Amino acid sequence: MKVCDICLLKISPLSKEDCNCNCELKECRKSLNIKIYTEDRLTVVTGRSVEEILKKWKKRALKELKKKLHTHAWTRDDEKTICIKGVHENAAILKIIHSFFLFL
Repeated sequence: MKVCDICLLKISPLSKEDCNCNCELKECRKSLNIKIYTEDRLTVVTGRSVEEILKKWKKRALKELKKKLHTHAWTRDDEKTICIKGVHENAAILKIIHSFFLFL
């Protein structure tokens, strides 16, 4: 079990249905495992401009995000924990975009 630093609730690592942290205030680094790249770093990692990357992947990333929506602020994919509401929307999109780059 992980514990959210903000609301101090335990976050179950088992499944979407077991998530019990509904904290939407700030990012909890201990409970999230999201790789967030700056624009400069994305350009170095991929060899492409950020505009080019977003143009190619934004629709696909948003489509994937919609599939993962549910009533809780925290959701899981295979091995990562993602927050998809409020201030975390951009981080979630970047996480999904990053996961696509792993398959290129």
